[in-house]
Amino acid sequence: MEEVHGQLSKDGMQRRQGWPGLSAIQKELAGIRKRDAERLLESKGLDRPWSIYTLAEYEISPEALPAVMKAWASRLEQGKPLSIRQARWIARLYYVLRDTGNPNYPKHAQIRDQAPLTIASAEKALELLNKYPDEQEDMWWSWQDDAFIYSLMTGDNKPLAKVTEQIRKQVQEVKVLTTKEGKEANNERPHTSKG
Repeated sequence: MEEVHGQLSKDGMQRRQGWPGLSAIQKELAGIRKRDAERLLESKGLDRPWSIYTLAEYEISPEALPAVMKAWASRLEQGKPLSIRQARWIARLYYVLRDTGNPNYPKHAQIRDQAPLTIASAEKALELLNKYPDEQEDMWWSWQDDAFIYSLMTGDNKPLAKVTEQIRKQVQEVKVLTTKEGKEANNERPHTSKG
């Protein structure tokens, strides 16, 4: 915990009221490591580096292959190999994210290329946390990526604006709860007086 406090102090921050303590964090990390070890081999295989030879096991449509190869070359240049999971998401989103005549398309090329990689990371995180959202109130963060991709595809930003507004409301509710819990915790502490 001292290392965490030291890093927070170095960055000009401090541990806030309501934040989990070291034991809670260690417990959550232990659960994540356990779930990672128990993942099916098929799922773990998705995190291996992609190569054209992996097409024998993980098919990608021929139409999407140029986009996957482009991402592979870019990631190779960055020293970050493209994973099979990422390649599959690039292929899945190929038709949605290709140039459809949207006038905003060229401005968003870098973001467009990053979207499948972000979704692949989110998929793995949800898998490790074993917390797939299934209620509408829990879906807004997931729908943010959907709305963003929809806006790239169509140029229609209305769904993105709605999702963003709902997320802002949720963040504000968390801030209010955290502030309230922090004040309540301070009020519950025994007060000592110096005599």
